[in-house]
This record gives sequence, C-alpha cells and structure tokens, in this order.
Amino acid sequence: MAENKHIYASSLRGFCSVEMCWNFLRDIADALAALHARGIYYGRIDLRSIIVDGQHFLLSQDDKGGCASSDIWSMAAAAMELMLGSPILNGKGEDTMKANTPVPILLNRECDTMNAMLQRCLAYDKAARPAAAEVRTVAEKEIKRLAGKKREARQLFAGVKTDESNEIDKKWPESMFDGMKNIILILLLTFFTCLPTMAQTSLEANGENETAKLLNAVLLLRNASNEEWNEAQDLFAKYANLVTLMDELKDRENDCLLVKKNVNHFGVNRIINAVKRGRRVQNSGKELLDGADARFKYSIYEKGVKKGCTAAYEMTKRSGKQVFVIIPYSATQEYETNLYVEGGTVYQPTMRDKNGVTYYYIDAESGPCDSDILKLKITNNNSDANASFVIINHNYRNK
Repeated sequence: MAENKHIYASSLRGFCSVEMCWNFLRDIADALAALHARGIYYGRIDLRSIIVDGQHFLLSQDDKGGCASSDIWSMAAAAMELMLGSPILNGKGEDTMKANTPVPILLNRECDTMNAMLQRCLAYDKAARPAAAEVRTVAEKEIKRLAGKKREARQLFAGVKTDESNEIDKKWPESMFDGMKNIILILLLTFFTCLPTMAQTSLEANGENETAKLLNAVLLLRNASNEEWNEAQDLFAKYANLVTLMDELKDRENDCLLVKKNVNHFGVNRIINAVKRGRRVQNSGKELLDGADARFKYSIYEKGVKKGCTAAYEMTKRSGKQVFVIIPYSATQEYETNLYVEGGTVYQPTMRDKNGVTYYYIDAESGPCDSDILKLKITNNNSDANASFVIINHNYRNK
C-alpha cells in the first residue's frame, strides 16, 4: 500500500501566515459556494480532513446536513484555529454561542480586512453572516493585493523590475513542491516555533504590554535554569510597583488546593513576596496585598489544583474592563476554565495559545460591577498528576 504523503491543514495550526489563511478562505468558500448552489451543506469543517495540495486547500465533498450560515461559521472558526493554533470557544462549536459571546480578534497589521470578514462569519445572528461567494471574492482580492505588495518589496530590494516576480509568487508558502514539501514544512515549523506566540503579540497590541511582560516572566520559570530564574526575578522587580498578589483567591467549594510540596510549581508567589520585601512596599494590613487594592493595576497569584479536581475562586471589586490570563505549569496540561459573575454573565475564553495559556478579554460594557462576585473555576483534567496555575488579572478600575 502506498504511503500517505498528504499534508493536512491541521499541521499548519498556529503557523499560518495571513496570505495562507486568505488562500484557505478562498478555497473553502469556493467549495462551499458550489455545494450550496446544489442545496448541499457541509456541516462541521475539521482541519484534520482538509488536504493542502500545491496552492490549494481541498475540502472533501460530503453531505452532512446543516445550513449555509452554519457552514460559514464553521469555515471562519477553522480559519481562526489556523491562525491562533487552537480552536475558539474551547472547540465546543457554534451551538455554545450566546448573543454576548466575544469572538477573538487577530491583531497582525495585515489582518484588518480578515478580522472584519471573520467577525461577520462568526456573528451570533445567522442572517448577518455573508454568503460563501462573497467570502471567496474578498479573499481573492486580498490575495492579489498581498502578492502585489510582495512584488513591490522584492523589486525595491533588488533595485530592478523583473517579469520573474509572478513566477516567484507561486512558490512557498502558497505552493508546496511534491518532492520537498514535507521537508520545507518541517523547516518552517521549526523556525516559527522560535517566534513570539500570536497571543503574546495580541496582548501587546491591546496595550497590555505589562501583562505580556509578566506572562513572559512566568514562562521563563518553566523548568527554569538559574539564569532564567534571575531574569524572571528582574522582570518582576521592574513591575513591582504595578503588581500585587491576589491573596483573596480561596477555594470556596471544596478542598482542591495544594501546597507547593505537592506539585511542580513556578515559584511566582515566593518571587513576588521577595521583591515586595526588597522594595518595602506597604501592605494593607494583611499578610499579602489584595488583588482588588486600587493602587495596583495588575494582580498575580499561583495556585495548585489537585488531579482530576475543580478549584473555584471568588473575587470582588473587579469592575468594568478586565483581562485575565491563566498559565499552566505545563504547556500540555489538560484543563478547563470558567469565569462568570455569580448568578449573572458567563464569560467565554477569548483564546488559548501554543503555550497552553488561556486569555479572557472582557470589555467595559460586559464587565462586572464592583459589588459582583466574580468566580473563576479551574479544572485539572489530568487524573494522574496535580497541576499548578498562575493567574494574572489586569483590573482597569485600578490605577
């Protein structure tokens, strides 16, 4: 039996360029438009079943029922997964959406048009979603525009115009050569793993520069060497006047918390405490400072959760716009998060990146009130090992 040499779209998750994603949208929308014209609907689009062949993404034709608007939603969700590296809405699909469910936004400078299109495709109101033919037309236009920008840049660099530019535009990453495509893909994936994650770029583009620095400091502590430990401590020290510890995080529902001897942990609490003592930062009469203390924009704390267990934390005095970042000790940790106002709004995670980090962006209009009890649940889905998590909160109400 011949060896299967196909490359599937799932191999590109988290490493997909803007141009490649437009190619994906063009090809999948083109296939859907043909199906819809015949009254056939595809259903859930799975990246693991989409073959990458030369310049094209091939969608197998399969009548799975559904409707045109749901096909459009599924296509856009798959495109988001290509760009972000993980499925949106924790992979639970369109049926879990509510009218106020936030949808992730791509923040690459070239993503404005794509964002506008994907936001329409992922709209809660099915009637607001575009037809497949419209998506295909917009994608084709953007592919031509980006190809033109590449030619201009190449000609400027070379100092001479050449008719060969059109041929060069057909090469990788838009095209894969039969004999070399697997090798090229492996080399590119290896290179791109050295780049910052989409999520970290997203934080900074949202004006969350300090949050991104705190996140990077925490990530340095994964299996840290002495040099990385010192670098992380220096980063935490730099932002000591902005950050406090969330000692209000107590498990209110069960005994799922851990002490540090029971689990591999970052050591964030110890570092922050040491930094605070070194700076002689005045506390509020408690052993630690409270995450709701209005003098500090950012609060951070590390908690352990027992294997196969859910820990529930309560927070107060969070009002309006909020950012929450949940960082597991292991990038491959299996876990779920739930963030909601007790008896009120349920917030959906905005995204999860390749480091296993979960992000919540809550705008001011849908944010909690000062009197609300904001609850965060973390479920350790690993039944064999305890897990440690760092929680970072940017409370915009604070100074």
